[in-house]
Amino acid sequence: AGSIEYLAERQVIGVPVTYGSGDKRVILGALILMDRASTMADDGDSCDALLGNAECEVAESFAAMLGAVLGARKVAELGKELSMAQTIQQQILPEGPVELGGFDVAADYFACGAVGGDYYDYLTLADGRTMVVVADVSGHNLASGMIMVGARAMLRTTALVHDGPAQVFTRVGELMYQDLTRTERFLTAAAVTLQPDQRTVEYVSAGHNDLMIFRAASRSVERVESEDCILGFLPSEKYQARQLLLQSGDCILLYTDGIPEAMDSDGEMYGEDRLAHLFAQLATDQSAKSILDGIIES
Repeated sequence: AGSIEYLAERQVIGVPVTYGSGDKRVILGALILMDRASTMADDGDSCDALLGNAECEVAESFAAMLGAVLGARKVAELGKELSMAQTIQQQILPEGPVELGGFDVAADYFACGAVGGDYYDYLTLADGRTMVVVADVSGHNLASGMIMVGARAMLRTTALVHDGPAQVFTRVGELMYQDLTRTERFLTAAAVTLQPDQRTVEYVSAGHNDLMIFRAASRSVERVESEDCILGFLPSEKYQARQLLLQSGDCILLYTDGIPEAMDSDGEMYGEDRLAHLFAQLATDQSAKSILDGIIES
C-alpha cells in the first residue's frame, strides 16, 4: 500500500532518467507513468486507458531530455564547487619558500585532478624550529581535499604547543583517528625539522615514501624508510624522530607518491629508483629550485 504499483489501475511504465553514457552513465532518477486516467469509448461508456508503445516512446524521449537538462545543471554546480575547492586548496599552501640560514628550500604542488589530497607546509614549532612537512591523503577527489584541509589545521595548531615533530605526529594521529576511520581514508606524512645554520635535523615519517638524502661527498643518494605506521591507523601510535647529520652540499628530498607513480603512455610507472638516480644527477651544485624543476620536467 502506498507504492506506485498500488496507485496504478493496471500498468506502470518506469523509465530511468540518466546523464552521460557508457561507464560514466549516471542515474539521476526515474520517470513514472500510471494508467489511472479513463477515456470515453465510442458507445459512451468509460474504459481504462492502457499504456502502449506510443506512451513508452514519449516517456523515453521526455526522460532523455530531462536527464540532459538536470545532468548539465548538476555538472555546472559541481564544476563551481570543484573550482572553489581548488582555489581554497591553492590558497592554503605557502606563498613562497621558507628562508632559513644555511638552508636553500623549494617546494611546489601539482594535483592530477581539480582537487587532491596532497599537502606541504612550513610549520613553526613551540621551540622556534621550522618543521617542513609533506602529507598525502588517500584518494584524489573532493573528499580527500576536505580531509587534507582539516589535517592542515590540526598540524598547524598542534605544532604551536609541541617542541618536536614526533609529538606533533602523535597528537595529530590521535585527533584524526575517528575521522579517517569513518571516511575510510588514510594519511601518510613526513617532516624534517630545521634550525638555522645547524647541520643536525630531526626526521619523522608516518608510513610515507622514503626520504632521499643526496650526500655531496659521495655523490650518492641515501634512502631512509619509514618505520612508523600511517596517521590515524591506530588510535594511539607513538611516533619516533630520528637525527640526521647533514654536511655542506647535502640535499633532502620530500615528495608524495604522485612522483614515483606517474605513468607514461605505456603505463610504466616512473618509480623511486628512477627518481633517486635523477636526484643524484640534479643535486650536484644546484639550487633547490633547479632540482625541483628538473624532477617535475622529468
